[in-house]
Amino acid sequence: MIQTVRMACTFKRGLSGSGAYLIVFLILLATLSASFSGEFATGASFPRWVADDILEPNSSGSSYQGTVLTKGGYLAYELSLGRGQFVVYQALVNSSATVMLLTPAEYSLFQQGEGFLANYSATINASEINLVKAQAGQFFIVLTSNGSPVYAYLGYVVASGSWRPFALSSSNNLSIMVPNLSKVSIELIATQPVNASIIYPASHFPSPLGELSYSVTRTMTLTGGKYTLRLASAAVGTAFVFAALSPTLVNPGNYVQSSMPTGVTSYGVFDVNGELEGYTVYTTAVLGYANISSISAFNPMPPANISESGASLQLNAMMSVNSPTGEQTYWLQNVLDIVTGNHTLAYADNIWNVSAPYANLTPYLVSGEGNTGPATHQNYYGFESNFANYTLPLSILLVTSVISSGQGPVVMFGYRPYSNGSANSRPVYFDNVSLRVPGSAPRIEITPYNTTPDMPGFSGSIYDLELVFGGEGNGETTTFSSLNASLGLYYLSAITSAKWEIAAVPSVYTYGVNTGETATNLAVSLLNGFAAVTTGVKDYGLLSNFFSPPAPNGYELVKGIELNSSTTTSSTSGASGSSTSATPAPTSITQSTMAEPDTTTAINTYSNTSTSLIALSSIPSRLIVGAGVVALILIIALAAVSGTRKQSQFGRAGA
Repeated sequence: MIQTVRMACTFKRGLSGSGAYLIVFLILLATLSASFSGEFATGASFPRWVADDILEPNSSGSSYQGTVLTKGGYLAYELSLGRGQFVVYQALVNSSATVMLLTPAEYSLFQQGEGFLANYSATINASEINLVKAQAGQFFIVLTSNGSPVYAYLGYVVASGSWRPFALSSSNNLSIMVPNLSKVSIELIATQPVNASIIYPASHFPSPLGELSYSVTRTMTLTGGKYTLRLASAAVGTAFVFAALSPTLVNPGNYVQSSMPTGVTSYGVFDVNGELEGYTVYTTAVLGYANISSISAFNPMPPANISESGASLQLNAMMSVNSPTGEQTYWLQNVLDIVTGNHTLAYADNIWNVSAPYANLTPYLVSGEGNTGPATHQNYYGFESNFANYTLPLSILLVTSVISSGQGPVVMFGYRPYSNGSANSRPVYFDNVSLRVPGSAPRIEITPYNTTPDMPGFSGSIYDLELVFGGEGNGETTTFSSLNASLGLYYLSAITSAKWEIAAVPSVYTYGVNTGETATNLAVSLLNGFAAVTTGVKDYGLLSNFFSPPAPNGYELVKGIELNSSTTTSSTSGASGSSTSATPAPTSITQSTMAEPDTTTAINTYSNTSTSLIALSSIPSRLIVGAGVVALILIIALAAVSGTRKQSQFGRAGA
């Protein structure tokens, strides 16, 4: 089936020296990477501190000595800073010295004894740990004597994130606002061990984390709110500490397997030379545009109730609702079910409750054109229309909107057909699903800071937005013998007097990870702003940090989030809010109105003559399925446009 999703975040650790009394230094050159149990896990190795000498104990074995620098002598190390990276250094001296961060040109002038203006310069007389920021590039970090012989130690590490240096004689606090159910990283470099505790929201009572070593990374999953990390020196004297407390980013590259759902997906991350920067989008509607000029798929051994020539185009999104009992999350699937062999298609949807392990959807909790049915570990909601003939080229917009009612959120699954690029009708909402979940206004969410709660046997899934091709259902992998399609992926930014204003998702990858239906023999490239999906050699990775497809006819495209933005990138008046971008803080796009202006009369106008329960592909990418896992019930005989309708499961992929 589809991949087993595992959170695999990379963290850094460092090694620090310690101490200094005039001539004799107690340098502890050990990395204590203790193993943590319970909710904690250690990260990957932090680059070691770099020192001029490997400092060894003296003959008595009781102390360490540094390097002796005569007047004008210096230590220097060349380093490379990537975008968003900075330097943390520790210097230990017994007399006046200067620490500098120099460009290669400045370093050359320094060596020649000529004048220059240093990128960074600080005079020190004892021990110092500090942070230095600079533009990306090559640098030299230098420690030089200002007078008579200096016993000196210089170490550094290149790091990234929201780090903060301070001296601990009693205690110090770091605070952080945590998105709900985020994985949070605590990273620490110190000259001696420190005691740590977490103070939870609405509580003055700390929860002890214990004694943290000189260099350590811990991760934990926290519910939303403001948290404080309290640090205090664990030994006599001052501990020089450099610490960071920050949400961790989902890395889409950790989810790639041999076959993936293929198209365009936003994970809420920009990827610049392997460095990830996060943003968050909150909206009330998402749109996926597709222009398909050719399509043919074949699987000689499909799962039960799936056609040999079946395929699907899926618009998949996460909806969150703040209920009195906490945040609830639902996975929404809006699917174009295509049987390429006889040129027929149907419209289908699924809703999965991913708020907690074994979370369910029962007939009491959900109502719409479809029904609830069983799947591994939980029940889900599903609906599929009759099949109808299609002709190529096929140009269509899939639309998923969420609104509030008196009893809870309503999810509106719809589509808007196009002919020669022009909309030939208003959007048709083929299924309006009511959830009896009291709480604040629902929203669709794209963020790399959260994952859904762990389910039995696998980790939680990603808050992404997918427009992807894959198998028809039941976790199927199909092979495309032909496909020529242009895709655009958008979110609602604002509603003006008579029109939706939409923005394209800013960064996209060529694959999805939440759905269980996958594809082979597909490649994705950029063409005229769209993502062009054709047959070819797979290339799973970042497609663009600057995705800018044209707007579908009938909508106004506005400026959205941009890479490197630290201020508002777009602001709209009217019925909705604004968008802002900040790195590494999340970006929020919020709306107060959900329904498209011209869709009021379209709601509930779709008249279906048949209802079939289907399970669309799985969010945790492996939660359900396998042939025969889901007992799918045919409720009403399907109309004979394409003959008897097969049961299909686009559901959660099984392990």
